[in-house]
Formats: sequence, structure tokens, C-alpha cells
Amino acid sequence: MGERCAWLVVDRHTAEVCHTSPGFDDDLVVETDAWTLVRWHLGQLEWSDALRRRIPSVTGPPILARALPTWNRRNRSR
Repeated sequence: MGERCAWLVVDRHTAEVCHTSPGFDDDLVVETDAWTLVRWHLGQLEWSDALRRRIPSVTGPPILARALPTWNRRNRSR
């Protein structure tokens, strides 16, 4: 299928997935496969475990990289 890019535009109240660049500078870049993101979202993979296995590559300010796992909606219900 090849590589694909998507942008996740997040603010306090909403999130939107864009298939073309929304025109903003990238604050954080995550490179991984879709299966890793699906497993993380479903709770089958903890983000810290994925990072230890070096599945995703995260580039950007450390404060945003550390906050990334909290952006997953499933974490709000725990």
C-alpha cells in the first residue's frame, strides 16, 4: 500500500484528521504504522511499550512528546 501521511489537528475540545496538510507548521511528528496506532487506541498496546520497542518515531518538543499518550480518548475514561 505504501506510505501515507495524515495530520491530526488537535485543540482542547476537538480533533480532526486531515489527509492533506492543513497549512500549519508541524508541532510533533509521529512516524509509525497504522496497526500500532489501532492497537494503542484499542488498549492492546501501551504507548510506553511501543516506544521501548522503537515502533513509533516521535520528533518534536519533549513536552509534547511526553503529552502525546494523554491525547488518546481511551485514557480519559480510566
